[in-house]
Amino acid sequence: MNQRILFLQTMLFSSLASMAQSSSLDNGTEAATSKAILKPEEVKIDPAFSVPTVSMHDLSIFPNLENLVKHAIFLEQRVDEAIYKVEIFAVKSQEVDNCNNHFLLGDFELKILEGHGFPYYIFQSNTQIISTKMGCGDNIRKIKNVPSGKAELVKYISALPLVVYAPKDIEIKYKIWKQDPKELDAKSF
Repeated sequence: MNQRILFLQTMLFSSLASMAQSSSLDNGTEAATSKAILKPEEVKIDPAFSVPTVSMHDLSIFPNLENLVKHAIFLEQRVDEAIYKVEIFAVKSQEVDNCNNHFLLGDFELKILEGHGFPYYIFQSNTQIISTKMGCGDNIRKIKNVPSGKAELVKYISALPLVVYAPKDIEIKYKIWKQDPKELDAKSF
C-alpha cells in the first residue's frame, strides 16, 4: 500500500515540476507560471518515503457538475498514512419520528479526473429517505441528520483533497479510522 502512495506522490510531484517548467519555458514570465493548473501550497520531504510530498489544494481543476455541489475534505499529513482510512458518508437534515431508524438512499461512485488521474466521488441520490416502520406511540418528530445507508471507505492520502459531489440539500461528512496493529486469531469450529 505504501508503494501505491509513493507512486501517487511521485506522479503528482513530477507533473507539477514538468508543468511549471514547460510553462516558464514557453512564456518566460512569472504570470505564466502562476496560471499552471496545479498550484502546490506546500512541498515537504516525507522521511518515510524520502521523496517530496505535495499538498494540492487547487480545486478549480475539478469540473462543475450540473445540480451537484462540490465538497472537499483536506486531510492533515500523518507519519504512517497507510494505517488510516477515511469513511465518507452523506447526511440530510429532515424532520423524522423519534423511534424508527432512518436512512438516506444513495451510493458513492468513484470517478477519475481526466488528464490528471485524481480520484473523486459522486454521491448519486434522489434524496429519498427510508425507515423502519415501527409504530411510535408518542408521535414526536424532530429534525435529525439522516445518514446515508451506504458509506465509502477510502485510503488516507493527505497530498490530495478528497473531492465529493452531492445534491444541493445533502451534506458530506467523514470519519477517520485507524488500524489496530494487533493481530487477532479467528476461532476454528
